[in-house]
Formats: sequence, structure tokens, C-alpha cells
Amino acid sequence: MKKMSLKSKITVFSAIAALISIIFFSVLAYAIGTAYAGSIVKNELKAEVRKAEKVVEDRIKSGSTVDGIKYEGPHNGIIYVFLPDGTLVFSSEGGPVPSLPDFDSKDFASFKADNENFYVYDKKASKNDTVLHVRGVVKANDPVLTNKYIIIGAVCLIPLEVLLVAFFVWLISKICLSRLNKLNESASSIIGDKDLKKRIPDKGYTDEIADLTSTINNMLSRLESSFDNEKRFISDASHELRTPTSVILAQSEMIRAATPTAEEYAQANEIIYNQATKMKRLITELLEISRAEQDQSKKEFETLDVSELTEAVISESRQQNSANIELSSNVEPKLIADVNKILYIRMLGNLIDNAFKYGKDNGHIKVSAYTGQALDLSNTVIITVEDDGIGISKENLPKIWDRFYRADQSRTGDKGSGLGLSMVKWIVNYHGGTIKVESEENVGTKFTIELPCRHARS
Repeated sequence: MKKMSLKSKITVFSAIAALISIIFFSVLAYAIGTAYAGSIVKNELKAEVRKAEKVVEDRIKSGSTVDGIKYEGPHNGIIYVFLPDGTLVFSSEGGPVPSLPDFDSKDFASFKADNENFYVYDKKASKNDTVLHVRGVVKANDPVLTNKYIIIGAVCLIPLEVLLVAFFVWLISKICLSRLNKLNESASSIIGDKDLKKRIPDKGYTDEIADLTSTINNMLSRLESSFDNEKRFISDASHELRTPTSVILAQSEMIRAATPTAEEYAQANEIIYNQATKMKRLITELLEISRAEQDQSKKEFETLDVSELTEAVISESRQQNSANIELSSNVEPKLIADVNKILYIRMLGNLIDNAFKYGKDNGHIKVSAYTGQALDLSNTVIITVEDDGIGISKENLPKIWDRFYRADQSRTGDKGSGLGLSMVKWIVNYHGGTIKVESEENVGTKFTIELPCRHARS
């Protein structure tokens, strides 16, 4: 029953257990009630026959006839008196004598006549060498009495039935929830061993515990990824900060160890200033990424003319970059979308700056913006940044979104912190959009961003 939910399993098994319990105790109550009612009828018959036996013996002794003996119990039995040869001497009720079993004075007998069951009880009455057989006959079934004691038996058995059902439910729950205990043990083992690579085994069930197992495994995967990213981040940040720190210390020690000339002092001061600026830029970008990731729930958008905003970023980039690279634009007018203005400027600015950093002399950068359409037929804004620079190799293409990734510095110089594209991707995700990159070495690179036109404002 792997495809049945845990709730359904417990419900079905509990219902089956309750049904079995009800059937069992109903049969038991019927058996007890019937047996007890039959016992009462037998005891009554026995008492009436013994009473008749005493009357018969007294009459034999007195020489009187045995007429007039009655069955006085509540069940309308019949008293018969026979001679030893089977001749009927007396019957408490008239009419023909039914075919009765052989005389047995030691125990009860029974027979069936006209689809009715009867009990028979015999005794010998003997006095003064005279022997008579006294026989009592009564119906074995009394529906009223039987039903009474069946009901009484059922009521008395209710506590046992409740206990049995409770036991079955407990047993079923224990069996069904045993996997939950194993799940807990597996999770505790992973926590105790501090091994986030382990996973809780799932044997193909599709119930709630399987869902919980899947959720915990997904959480472990995310934790593992998060811790791995954190370790890599710390390692990369330490590596990035180590070089400028070493340069600053080396220049400082040189100044302290000797009396530098004014030119040497100015040169050392320039080097220290540049390295400190680099460290400040790196720390600032790390803080911005950290704050951005912490404030994802506080998304803020405003309806803007993306065309004007894009042209403004392009114009500012032309002024800030002095490289011998042409920056052109092809922006469709009146593109309206809900965006975060600051983040949009940062996203597009980073891509254009990146294109300048990895561009070639006399190269070209083209920024385009136009209307697109998503799979659900809703309008989107598509932004592309295309250059004819050094490009990215196929093996390095998946790494460009990693923090601190940078292309070959021997070809591009020590520019940037390697955090720009990581921030770009985060901003695109923030807007609920998508980004893809196409690149070929020594041919160029093209980034394509697609943003939805509308957002739910928070």
C-alpha cells in the first residue's frame, strides 16, 4: 500500500480493526446470551422434572393416580409419565406424543420437531417396587430471553471491545509511524555526524512521511549548498583581500624602514591608495550583496519608462568609460514596466562596464531594449548587451555567475572584483526575470535579459 497516504492507511486499517472487533464481540455476545438463556431453560426443566418426580413417588406411595401434574415453569413445558415399557401413563397436555429420544436419566437430551428445538430431561420415580419414568420436554429457544441476555452480554463486553479497538489502533499507528521513528533517527544521525552530504533514504512511498523525507532532504541539500557557498565565499574573499593587504603592508614597511625620496613616497602613497580603494570597493560590493539577499522580502517597484532609464544609463556609461570602444543603442521608445530603479541602473551599468572591461580596441558595444512576450502571452521587456570583445570559453561560461569569477587577468588587467555578474543575476531574479548568455572566444558576448512588465507591489 505504498501509494496510499498515511492518513488513509490509518483510517482504513482502523475501520477494518473496528469492524473485526464488532463482528467478533457480536458473535461472542450472541454465543454467551444464547448459552445463558439455554442454561436458564435447562435449569427450569430440571427443577420441574424433579418436582414432578417427587409428586409421582408420593402418589405411588399413597396408591393415588398421577393425573393432574403440571409443568409450572414460565416456558410452557410438558410433563410425561411412562411405564418402563414406554406406555404413556400421563401427559400434562393432551394430544399425541411426539417422537421422543430414548430414555436417559443421566443427562439432558434434545430433539427437533416441526422446525423447533426441544430439551428433554428424564428421571425415574420408584416406590414400593413400582417404577415410572418422568420426562420433561420444553422448547429450547426463548427469543425474548435470548435477546435479553445477548443485549446484556453485549453491554458487558463493550469495555473489552473498546480496549481491543484501542489496541488495534495503537498497533496500526505504531506500524505506520515506525518510519517516522526511522526518519527521526536518520535526521539525528546526520545532525550528530555533522555530515550534510548524507540523505534520508526514501523507499518509494508516496504518503505524508515521504513528503516530509523529501522536504528534509531538500533542506539538507540547500544547507549543504549554502555552507559550501559560504566556505567558498570566505575563501575567495580572503584571497581577494590578501593581495591588497600584502601590498599595503609591503609599501608601509618600505616607508618605515628607510627614508624615501619625495618621488618614492608619492609612488608608495599612490600604490597604498589604489589598493585601499580596491579593498573598499570589494567590501562595499560584498555588503550590498549581503543586504540585498537579506531584504528579498521587501521588494519595491515603481512604474517607470524603461526606455528613458536605459538611455540614461548608456549616456552615463559613455562618459565614465574612456576606452576606445563605441557604445551604441537601439531602444524602443515608451517601454513601461515596474522595476526597482536603483537596482535596474546597477544591473545594466554592470553589464555595460563588463563589456568595456573585456572589449577590444576599436570594438563595439550595442545595447538594445524592446518589447517581448512571455509564454503566458504577457508583455515583457527584453534588454540585450552585446560586444565583440574577448569572449568567454565554453568551460568557463557556467562560472561567470559565481562570486569573484573573472576572466584572464593577463589579458584584461586587474579590473573589478568579480562580483558584478553575480549581482546582475541576483537583480534579474529579484525582478522575476531571466538572463542568458551567449559567448564565443575572440568573437564576443551577448547577455539577454527578459523582465516582466508588471509586479505585485509589496
